[in-house]
Amino acid sequence: MDYKRLKSSLFALLLLLAVALPAPAAEKSFHILMINDPHSYILPYYEAAEAGLPAGAVKAEAVGGLSRALRLVADEKAALKETSQSPIFLFEGGDIMLGKKGSLQNGHAEYGSLAVLGFDAGVLGNHDFDGGVRTLAKLGPELKFPVLASNIIFSEPEIDSYYPKIMVIRKGGVSVGVFGLVTPDLKAIISDPGGFDIEKDIFKKAAECVRELRAQGVDAVVALNHIGLDLDKKLAASVPGIDVIVGGHSHDAIKERFLVKNPQGSQTLIGQAGLDGRYAGRFDVTVDDGALVAERSSWRLMPVLPGTAAEEKSEALGLEAQKKLAATLNIADPTMILAKSVDGRKESMRGGENALGDLAAEALRWNGQARIGLINGGALRIGRIVPPGPFTAGDMLDLMPFDSIPVRLLVSGAEIRRQLEAAASALKGRNDGYDPARRMSTGEFLQVAGLRFDIDLGEPAAVVESRRMTADGRRVKNIMVDSSRGWLPLEDGKIYSVATLDYTAKYWNALSSAPIGKPALACFDDYLDKVLRRQADITTDGRINIIDR
Repeated sequence: MDYKRLKSSLFALLLLLAVALPAPAAEKSFHILMINDPHSYILPYYEAAEAGLPAGAVKAEAVGGLSRALRLVADEKAALKETSQSPIFLFEGGDIMLGKKGSLQNGHAEYGSLAVLGFDAGVLGNHDFDGGVRTLAKLGPELKFPVLASNIIFSEPEIDSYYPKIMVIRKGGVSVGVFGLVTPDLKAIISDPGGFDIEKDIFKKAAECVRELRAQGVDAVVALNHIGLDLDKKLAASVPGIDVIVGGHSHDAIKERFLVKNPQGSQTLIGQAGLDGRYAGRFDVTVDDGALVAERSSWRLMPVLPGTAAEEKSEALGLEAQKKLAATLNIADPTMILAKSVDGRKESMRGGENALGDLAAEALRWNGQARIGLINGGALRIGRIVPPGPFTAGDMLDLMPFDSIPVRLLVSGAEIRRQLEAAASALKGRNDGYDPARRMSTGEFLQVAGLRFDIDLGEPAAVVESRRMTADGRRVKNIMVDSSRGWLPLEDGKIYSVATLDYTAKYWNALSSAPIGKPALACFDDYLDKVLRRQADITTDGRINIIDR
């Protein structure tokens, strides 16, 4: 045997394999600037510092706005170019659009604003589906950067092609592989879940994406996720190979560097920048041989301040969109005059009785001529402490941004009790082992009219999967119903009329259901005009009493 020739051939084969396989990455550094969850708030909005204060006693300040968050991104990008040789990537974490504001123009102003700054990639969020797949079909051809949806399969191949599963982006000698996950409960929380399927096992899908990207020899893997911080943490702890997670969905403003160790001993850096253009975020990342160098990687939350200017082109797009939207709103402006500041923040709408929630439920009840009015807290989206004074038509759209259809139901008392239990499962008791896959989301908590009851968080919560109750709870007690004879106990065998939104009633066992005949905004506007005469001095009255919080 010619060992010399064999040795030479073996050496050549090994050399060929070395060339064919991706080489281990050397140490590389790069920057990421990000935004998430602007929710079609391109322009700033006004917020009071405290609820319950009358006009003259409270100062309202302009806060948030995508155009101002993008100014932070633009300024930070310019500063980095002066001080760093490392490449800069611009990413977004989903929910760029929300409700009618986004779908009316198919995201033109929102995604156009990001394109102006040269964003590199993003991910679809649940509210980007508010206009249904038809809106995403129109948006797709207009996108100037890839918007990923790694666990979404659209029914039409053309639409699917607009939203890739993975991408490799190369800049300045650094290759970054990106994928993007949408919340696995997407179909249960949007009003129009047709035209696509979703892979709910995000851990399996993430592992597949990481393997495919690593096989291409990328220097780093970045997940652009719209799944919420809790799932981001679990994903990072379970799936090795993710260096950075650009997060969204749970609206966390992460203030400190947040690292999670994965099974191989390396770490993942997670960032999320609040909501509604209140913040932007910056990662400084170093990787070596396919792993994050934690001690040389960082995160910084960048707040939009009262003096932060707007990015001019984004602001112009926002003003144009505002004019077009205003022309479609057939409601009074202002819709009401608030006597004092009112808390419309997410945690207030979804954590107990809320004054604006009471008002919305009363408006539905009156329009539907029903015994009971109900509206889920997630349908009320204004997300801030509203100052006293004029509450404009634009404010009303911020409060009720969806094209929801109010309906009048006939249901049994037992079904009302059941749905109140399902809604009460959204509240987290002390050490009650809240599992979002087996409980209602916080957005399903119900604001009510014509009802009074207690919720005891010390009692077992109902088990709810995909908005369907699979095991009864024991939290809701002492349910009373308003009547011509005063407050009477709810009777399981009695039939009651209920006015609510079609979304809220989607999985109810109703004896009958009929549209009220007016959209939700018109219902609210009519109630404010004909019942309150546009003057609103609103407060809570104890109709929902929470025990053992």
